[in-house]
Amino acid sequence: IPACGGLPHNIILDMATSQVSGSTIRQYHNQGRTIDPEWTITTKGETTLDPAHFMEGAAVLLPLGGRSTGHKGFGLALVAELLGGIAGGSMAGESEDDWFSNAGLFFFLDPLRFQPREQWERRVANFAVYLREKGGRLPGSGAHERALESLERGITISPQTATSLCRLAEDLDVEIPESLKTAGDSNPEEQVRTW
Repeated sequence: IPACGGLPHNIILDMATSQVSGSTIRQYHNQGRTIDPEWTITTKGETTLDPAHFMEGAAVLLPLGGRSTGHKGFGLALVAELLGGIAGGSMAGESEDDWFSNAGLFFFLDPLRFQPREQWERRVANFAVYLREKGGRLPGSGAHERALESLERGITISPQTATSLCRLAEDLDVEIPESLKTAGDSNPEEQVRTW
């Protein structure tokens, strides 16, 4: 992320999304050192201090986080804050703005610039199957399932959210559906703040 002169350096986050990189494990192995038990897990689901287990394929890298590499999550949070700031949103440390917004900066990549559609479709589908077999899932799959369920059954919102929507509709002079009015919180004294 360019600092454009605001700092003597640009902001660069260069990290593996695992606890450590595979090359770090290799370095520990070559030096005869033990590894942190949070870095890998064996194929039997056990922790290990021996880097040879990873080098031999009997252990895999664990994802970042926890006490050992939680700083990586902090780095990701900082980058998200800076990217949101590029998009015009308020950043931590700024107090002169009289408005608040959850800013977002969106990047769009066309996978067809890298490979044919059929190839990418097949690879994504295979990856999803692999994750399901391992007990995981791709981001967005849960939201997709909930969206399908909402199309079938409708959506449920909390009384506080209904009340906030009603107030927003009144401010914008938009007609409020009866179903939203009846879903609203009956006690405005006990409102929970929503953004």
